[in-house]
Amino acid sequence: LGYKGRQLWFHLASQVFTEAEVRASVVFQLSSLLAVLQKAARTAADCDEWDAIVAGEAVGTLVEVGSMEEAKLAAGGDTVLLVRSATGDEEVGAMGGALKGVILCHSLPHLSHLGVRARQERVTFATVEDDGLLQSVVRPLVGRRIKLTAGAAGVQLSEYDGPAASGEGASAAASAPGSPAASGGTINKAKTPELLKLADAKAETCGAKAAACAALERSAGSQYLTPKGAVFPFGTMDLAIQEANVEKDYEQLLEKAETADAEEVATICQQLQDLVSQLRPDASVLASAGKELGAKTRAYVRSSANVEDMEGMSGAGLYESVPDVHAASAEDLGAAVAQVWASLYTRRAVLTRRAAGVKQSDASMAVLAMEMLAPQASFVLHTASPLDRDEKTLHAEVAPGLGETLASGTRGSPWRLVVDKASGTTTMTSFANFSSALVAPTASSKAARFQLVSKTLDFSKEDLSRSADARSQLGQKLSKIGVALEDAFGGPQDVEGAIVGDDIYIVQSRPQP
Repeated sequence: LGYKGRQLWFHLASQVFTEAEVRASVVFQLSSLLAVLQKAARTAADCDEWDAIVAGEAVGTLVEVGSMEEAKLAAGGDTVLLVRSATGDEEVGAMGGALKGVILCHSLPHLSHLGVRARQERVTFATVEDDGLLQSVVRPLVGRRIKLTAGAAGVQLSEYDGPAASGEGASAAASAPGSPAASGGTINKAKTPELLKLADAKAETCGAKAAACAALERSAGSQYLTPKGAVFPFGTMDLAIQEANVEKDYEQLLEKAETADAEEVATICQQLQDLVSQLRPDASVLASAGKELGAKTRAYVRSSANVEDMEGMSGAGLYESVPDVHAASAEDLGAAVAQVWASLYTRRAVLTRRAAGVKQSDASMAVLAMEMLAPQASFVLHTASPLDRDEKTLHAEVAPGLGETLASGTRGSPWRLVVDKASGTTTMTSFANFSSALVAPTASSKAARFQLVSKTLDFSKEDLSRSADARSQLGQKLSKIGVALEDAFGGPQDVEGAIVGDDIYIVQSRPQP
């Protein structure tokens, strides 16, 4: 054997040896057995292998892709995607009206940002994990015209040669040009550097998200608490652009972003992000933020754009949130604020605004810096059913650690609770099975700047897995909070919160799509 021959032999031998060792291990054998038992248990319990995320009816050609980013939808070519993997960052609206439905080949939290975005765009969405069903029922339909129906009663998939579904065309961006969401609304930009206390945030100066957090802070009391915060208002980025003397370059790139084709826009967006990420708020404002939040506070630095958290345009997960920021460090806080500003110009953000009829020059970013909590668990709740809009029930998903596990669409299932608002009766529809939780780094953690760390979970020690009383008590608490938030904000809400000891914190509430 020559050198290359010996390399190939060594590679194949290593592969065979490694696979043999893995398959011979007790862990592998137990995992295989549990997979069989899980399938048998689902069959015995008459559980559907499908999971409806967004209700609706979709008709189109079934196209299989590795990820949604790989999909290239021809104009007018109605499509249902069979997606092998999703990260949760995908932007449904940017794919245009040709996307009618999605079938995802793994589980997904119902209330994740991806689920919310699909619901906002009225794209029918279902998941299925069973390989047998995928091979025998779903994949044989790839390349054919199919009908996908999803709802509270289940999911149906079949070949279809009839007329278009009655709901087709609804998946075009929900915000029509000229609507308040499409224009970004009226805003007032700061003319001089300033920092606003969270309680003083208003939609016209700080965006709908910050204004909602201010309302939450004012109404907090016996039922829930809110983290402290401060806001860098609209205009702060404009002042930084002027200070850096890059107005001309910035305006030229914005103009190009309006009309660039799909290939050019990626380059232009990167140039915009590079330019904006070098900016910094005024030093006096950063110092004020450090004092307002506290010298020892670790902060979440979050977006509050004028084109998110609105009726018709939730923008869920569209812009950046930066965790574990040392609030008293002007260097860290300034870099985190710039990172959030730069997220206004990611490719998917720009394309989403274009699809919604929002001019790039109309988009503006305020930044909300909030105390970072260290919760035992985090939750997302919809105060009306996400499938059929039943306002008599509240639907909550809960996961250990920080909320990114839920919001980002991490593979796995959360604790899923359905609560009758009138009686407080809590029904558990799934138990959490995430392998790990995202938590704040400790002094001994080897975490990169602005990064969370992963913690392996042991569900035998989690009260929500062990105790029906704990589940019932949490369901009743969340139901009361959900009703209070509906009353405060005038309709069904999409709420994010955290459980810290015996306290419940609400960190965000926006209109439920």
